[in-house]
Amino acid sequence: MVARRWQMALLVQCGLVLSMQLGMSTAAQADPPAVIPPQNTIQVPRDPTQAQASVISTVAISPDGSQLAAAGDDHFVRVWSVNDGRLLRVLRGHQDWVRSVSFSRDGRTLISAGEDRSILFWDVQSGEQLRALSLNTPAIYATQFDPQGALFGVVGFTPKLSLFNTEGNLQLELDCPCRDMRALAFSPDSRTLAAVGQDGRLTIWDATNGQRLHQIQADRRRLRSVEFSPDGSKVAVGGEGLSVSVFDVRSGELLHTLPSRPGRVLTMLFLDNDRLVTGGTDNMVRVWDLPNQSEALRLVGHTGTVTSLALDRARNLLISGSYDTTIMFWNLDRRGPGNTATLPGFPTR
Repeated sequence: MVARRWQMALLVQCGLVLSMQLGMSTAAQADPPAVIPPQNTIQVPRDPTQAQASVISTVAISPDGSQLAAAGDDHFVRVWSVNDGRLLRVLRGHQDWVRSVSFSRDGRTLISAGEDRSILFWDVQSGEQLRALSLNTPAIYATQFDPQGALFGVVGFTPKLSLFNTEGNLQLELDCPCRDMRALAFSPDSRTLAAVGQDGRLTIWDATNGQRLHQIQADRRRLRSVEFSPDGSKVAVGGEGLSVSVFDVRSGELLHTLPSRPGRVLTMLFLDNDRLVTGGTDNMVRVWDLPNQSEALRLVGHTGTVTSLALDRARNLLISGSYDTTIMFWNLDRRGPGNTATLPGFPTR
């Protein structure tokens, strides 16, 4: 008799737990993230010397928000007008896949780098190549100007992070934990620097003197992206592991772990201190609410891996580049669950 009562009680408990789980699942399904379609799309034109249009591996927006630079596997850097999608110029000089582009603080200079081991300096207004810098490394994967405009950093297939001044003179070399470094980022005040790579470690330095502040085993698999929050207090990393992690810059403490996602993360940026955008191999751009560790928005439109993101904060305009050979523009003020209507795109250039 006692045994039967115990069995009945257990069944009731299991039923309650199952009901709660089903209820939670139903609630989650009933409240999906809002969907935003692209506001405009640029289809990258095929160069006559190429068999097909270039995939996009990097995008960057000028400080005044007027111009967009993008590049990929056809070795060219293209510059478009953000306002109307006009192709302004094509910059030719690289001999291999271009992996990174970055505008200087004043917007007058653009640097590009990639698998030909070269960093090329361009005059944004004229498209003239100003100078070239060749490095003794198998490939360059990321370059970035610091927000103050005094330096730019470089990482690639070498266990070093190199800092150069705007003239291309080496100022400082920092030791990295592996030979396959994929991304770097400066804090908004330029005083802190972070980099990630194949071994899954996040390294943070004092950019003013090169002192290492933290080295964190953020993942066991390759990390491909790193980004500071606008106030510089947080740093987010993501890559080939199962989650995206956000750390406190000062203490190195783990603050947030975003839920498992269906694809690898290749790119990310902060909209503000509490919202993080990620893109990757699931062809989606996702906006995450960090305090709730939940997906708030989903940007649907790409048909290939999302490789790069850029943001015009003044207009709340997000730009994404993809292996599907398109660049998409997303108006983050346009919201609405299930709103997937196709909006008029830019003319194909």
